[in-house]
Formats: sequence, C-alpha cells, structure tokens
Amino acid sequence: MTEVFDAVIVGGGPAGLQAAMMLMRVNRRIVLLDGGEGRNAPALQMHYFPTRDGTEPEEFRRVSLEQLSRYSNFSYKRMMVKSVSKREGYFHSQLESGGVLVSRRIVIATGVKDILPEIDRISEFYGKSVFHCPYCHGYEFKAKKIGLLGIHEMTFHMTGIISTLSNRLTVFTQASEELSDQLRKKLEAKQVEIVDTPIRAIEGNKGVMSAVTLQSGKSYSLDGLLISPKLVPHSSLADDLLCEKIADAQYQVDAEGRSSVAGVYISGDLVPIRPSALSASYHGMLVGATLHHDLVREDWCL
Repeated sequence: MTEVFDAVIVGGGPAGLQAAMMLMRVNRRIVLLDGGEGRNAPALQMHYFPTRDGTEPEEFRRVSLEQLSRYSNFSYKRMMVKSVSKREGYFHSQLESGGVLVSRRIVIATGVKDILPEIDRISEFYGKSVFHCPYCHGYEFKAKKIGLLGIHEMTFHMTGIISTLSNRLTVFTQASEELSDQLRKKLEAKQVEIVDTPIRAIEGNKGVMSAVTLQSGKSYSLDGLLISPKLVPHSSLADDLLCEKIADAQYQVDAEGRSSVAGVYISGDLVPIRPSALSASYHGMLVGATLHHDLVREDWCL
C-alpha cells in the first residue's frame, strides 16, 4: 500500500525548515526535500536573525535539521523533485532518484536564483564583497569605498540607505542612457561620484575585492559593490502546477500562503514579502500552521 504523507516540503531554506518545524509540533507526517543549493550559500554569514547574527548559512541549516530530526515523524532527503502532478486529490512528487512520494499537500519553498550581471569574475566575489542587500552585508563595508551598480530610481534610494555606512560612494551606470538628468543631479548633490564607463571585471583575491577594471582599461579602487541581480525561480514546480504568477519570480498567494491551486502552498522568496532569511522563516511558520489548519478542517468537516 502506498504511503501517503500529510505534506511534502520542497526546499530546505529558512521557509521550508520553519514550515517543517510547525508541522512537527503538531505531529504531522512530512518529508522535507532539499537540493542543498540555497540562495545564501555564497555568503560567509547571515545577519539580523535573532541569536544567529554572524552564523554561516550552512551551520544554520545543520542546526535546524538536527533539531527537526528529534521528531519521530520527520523525514529528510537530500534530493530535489523532478516533477509534481495532482491526481485524484493527491500530489505525486517524482524524485530525481526515480522514486515517487504521495502527499495530501505540497509546500514549494525552493526560492530564487540570482542572475548576475555579465562582469568577469563577479561570481567569485558574490556574497562576499559583491552583494545585493545592504542590511545583510553592508555593515562589513563601513567607511569603505562602495560602488552601486544601476541606473534606476531604486539606485538613488539604495544610495541613501547605504550612505549611513560610508560617504565614499560611486554609482556605475554601465553606460546606460536611462540615467535621467534629474537623477544624475540628485546623486551629484549628495556628493556621489558617477562613472559611466562600464565595469569589465572585478579584481581581488579569495572573495575580497580590491578594484574594478573598466572597459577603458582603467582600474578603479573599490572595496564592495552593491548590485540588483535579476531573479528567477529556482525550480519550475509552481509553474508546472499552473500556480498563478505575479512577477518573473513571484507567485500569487493569499495572506496565509495558499497559492491559486488548491493544496499548493508557496513560501519564502517566491512570494511578495521582503526577501530575507528572517522574513522567509516567518512566512514558513505561517504556511506550516495554515496547512495544518486546512487539513483539520478537511478531516473534521469544519
């Protein structure tokens, strides 16, 4: 007889781990699946998470899994789901190993991937001295030379946010013609240097940036670079299940994490919340509790 789980959770980041913990606390039978490729894997540390400021992402995951393993109904597999289908009210998750898991509900917490700008060696420094969040990584560059890559209105906003850390700021426009005269004047009024020549490569060693090389060949001394990478879903599972999308990497959910497809819950960076480990964890808590409530209503005909 096929074993039926209450839920399969796909994705072992903060959202998936917290959803799993909530369901363990009410003795649900679940399986947590994770491919081990978290968005924050390149980062040296995670920050502003209570009691975990400065913790390595992998250590955070290790401790979370250790605590979950104390619950008898918890099952963890280091693998991802190849595809999911819904048949006769149950979800059938096809594993990359060839097996199939059957569950009453499914949580998709696979997160997003950062598509980095086409700059030589940028991946070597991403998560260390190239970063996308001033709250996650900005403090380590206090009073240092910080560059910001971009030309849209958010660039001016982010320049203001990071100005409390350093007044040695430079905006690199990458030769875009979209930088308006108004925005340029705003930046110049705040003594922010503007460089229009595109960055060709990043220089440094072991993730520590020392300079950027422009396409002109000029080397520009820099300690850190704030970027706004394009985001794409880490997996196509939500698309395969025809969940409604509201942006390239975000799906429509209600206030409690239910997607547009009955029985499918989406959590973490895939939904419109402020992206961070802390907010993803909170949303995972919300989804875990909601899923349990929904199963109770179904089982008790409430």
